Amino acid sequence: MSSDRLDQFGPEAPPTPASARKEAHIAAALAAFDAARVEAEKNSGGSQESGEVVRLTSQKAAAAAARPRESETMTTSAVLRPSFFVRHRAALAASVAAIMVGSASLIAVETARDFDRRDAVSPAEPVVTAPAQPARTEAVAATDEKAKGEREAASKVDDANRVSAQQAAEAARPGGSAAPASTVARPVTMGETVAVPRPAAPPVPTAMVAPTPMAAAKAPAVAGGNFAAMPPIADQLARAPESGDKFEAGKTEGVKVVASDPLSTFSADVDTAAYAFVRSSLRMGVLPPPEAVRIEEIVNYFDYGVKGPSDRAVPFASDVSLADHPFAAGHKLMRVSIKGYELPAGERPSARLTFLIDTSGSMNGPDRLPLVIASLKLLLDSLTPDSTVAIVTYAGSSAVALEPTKASDKARIAAVLDGLMAGGSTAGANGIATAYALAEKVYDKAATNRVILATDGDFNVGVADKDQLTRMIEEKRKSGIFLSILGVGRGNYNDALMQRLAQNGNGQAAYIDTLAEARKVLVKDAGGTLHTIASDVKFQVEFNPARIAEYRLVGYETRVMAAADFNDDRKDAGEIGAGHEVTAFYDLTPVGAATAVDPLRYGQASATKPAAAGDGELAFVKMRYKRPGESTSQLTTRAVTHADDRGPLDKAGEADRFAAAAMIFAETLKTRPADAKARLAEARRLAAGAKGGDPDGYRAEFIQLIDIASGLMR
Repeated sequence: MSSDRLDQFGPEAPPTPASARKEAHIAAALAAFDAARVEAEKNSGGSQESGEVVRLTSQKAAAAAARPRESETMTTSAVLRPSFFVRHRAALAASVAAIMVGSASLIAVETARDFDRRDAVSPAEPVVTAPAQPARTEAVAATDEKAKGEREAASKVDDANRVSAQQAAEAARPGGSAAPASTVARPVTMGETVAVPRPAAPPVPTAMVAPTPMAAAKAPAVAGGNFAAMPPIADQLARAPESGDKFEAGKTEGVKVVASDPLSTFSADVDTAAYAFVRSSLRMGVLPPPEAVRIEEIVNYFDYGVKGPSDRAVPFASDVSLADHPFAAGHKLMRVSIKGYELPAGERPSARLTFLIDTSGSMNGPDRLPLVIASLKLLLDSLTPDSTVAIVTYAGSSAVALEPTKASDKARIAAVLDGLMAGGSTAGANGIATAYALAEKVYDKAATNRVILATDGDFNVGVADKDQLTRMIEEKRKSGIFLSILGVGRGNYNDALMQRLAQNGNGQAAYIDTLAEARKVLVKDAGGTLHTIASDVKFQVEFNPARIAEYRLVGYETRVMAAADFNDDRKDAGEIGAGHEVTAFYDLTPVGAATAVDPLRYGQASATKPAAAGDGELAFVKMRYKRPGESTSQLTTRAVTHADDRGPLDKAGEADRFAAAAMIFAETLKTRPADAKARLAEARRLAAGAKGGDPDGYRAEFIQLIDIASGLMR
């Protein structure tokens, strides 16, 4: 601590355990209140009056923290005793409230009065000399008399609480008994620790409740510095928007000129993590960061009723349609969808699953490890009796918690899951290696072989080279063992890493924010989540320059591929599970409509001939895929003609309208255009009109999310 700060409390004493603790208290108090002062001055416009008041408050708080209190009942080895926060909760709460609403001057003045009152109650304690308090505003002065009685009452309550704490501490010691109110508790000796009851863990979230955003919170009522009824400061800070989550921002493709760039190539994507994360953010009362909004994952969250193939020999059925663009006159929206063959329940193959569960300290929270445990229990009901489950955990190191066990032995598997606890660092790479080694022991070519990694993605030990980790996962997928991801948590959620691992491991990445989402991913969509019907699925769309001037692929920024990669069977692409739907949107500018790019003066557009199939052909859709276990891809094609045009979007089918609503919603959250509210209103209108039967309530929930997002948009 600097000498000018120590001068406020007198000359420095010889170093003793007591003085060292005193200095630690002072340093911690000053650091906390200095941070509050900076925020308070910022929020109050940096006025000299408010800055002086908060500075004075921090000085007095530090002095109070340094005074010896015989009533201390916590361990004296702590750097900053919790009792300090109990005694001075008014000061701390005032600082937080000042940061929240910018009312630094008024609240800090009231807090300073509270410290003055406490100093008067204990006249024998040293008093800190500080600059005179600035003149109070007339409004504050007018409340002095009215607040006087409330302050005196608060003082009595505080004194009573202090006596109760002394008695409880005395009774808690071995052989101790409750002391009378007049008895002062003995001082706590060095190294002595008084046990503090551990609060019960909150229940696993079944549905997220949107807390009040910090920016919109109201300042607590100040009654002479009495904050007894105010919620704990930690509870308020927990409502602040989370930070530290990591996302990969893909490169936006933008508008392409058909005359010079007629081919659009991308990998299939059936992940839904972005939708669940966006939902979690909106329910917390905050807009998700734009890079967290992957448009294709929000669109592909829903089932649009595309009719799938009836024969397993043909794994996909396609559906293409066009409709008028609702925000760009003359433009068309082209929807390209495929539906995978859906395995009947009796045809689902046996599974060899290895649960790889992150049990590091970052997984300590009701929305993390407890939610993972409850989610994986749900998955057990989706497995055939002859399937096997193994469990590997990792924190500072990895360990096998359960050797491969028949899925029919649910009680044993559930008991191991229930015994897991979070703590330690995160050696993710070591855990992945152990899980793959265990999966290889029970590998069955006729079964589904998969590692399911449940984590917040916070790998902080053993991953010096993430490229090396990726290469290891790529090698393992060649052996037929795939990797899927269940992401959880907020604040240090590493989506970028988990997307990378899932894509290279031929698996799906999902984000689990509630048990309802876990049920959707692991029970309702279990066929698609666990059983792959095609791998390396790629799309390539060729546009006819005689009919289409420009196009723009909406979303899929992280899935775009080079045109030459489409025919290269060595290039990895997306996997499709049983019953999965994949939908993509294109924004098309027909020839004759206003274009974003001026026509080329010396280009070859005029010399380009229409497609051989005829003038009515707008585009040609191609798709490549590999059957499980095969290395050579199969090709399917479909032409897009005027017969696929539905005209005005309102006249289009239910699938077109709801899918367009999901696309508009996602693109609006990602790009935040000036007319965002109008776009969200249109998305809501389309979604409400195409809600349909909605047996699971997903569409109704989506409409609610549109309303929340609209309210948060500026």
